Amino acid sequence: MSDINKFMNILKIIMETESINFLLDNPEVDLREHGLTSIKFIQLSTLIEEAYGIVFSDLDLLFDSFCSVSKIMTMLSKYEVILN
Repeated sequence: MSDINKFMNILKIIMETESINFLLDNPEVDLREHGLTSIKFIQLSTLIEEAYGIVFSDLDLLFDSFCSVSKIMTMLSKYEVILN
């Protein structure tokens, strides 16, 4: 499975929606306005770590760093995971 497909599947699980294309087409949309809670943030970061074999540093595990697709992609690029 490609990295982008893994990411889309994770978003579907966490955001509990099938309209992931909207979020990918609008990467600046605030996920908190679409149901991302603090508990879902923990689930999201854990699933991303497991899917890509990375471990986020404590300094990177900030809710604001995961509040949009764009910010998540920026975070992943820091760990050399490129979604395309």
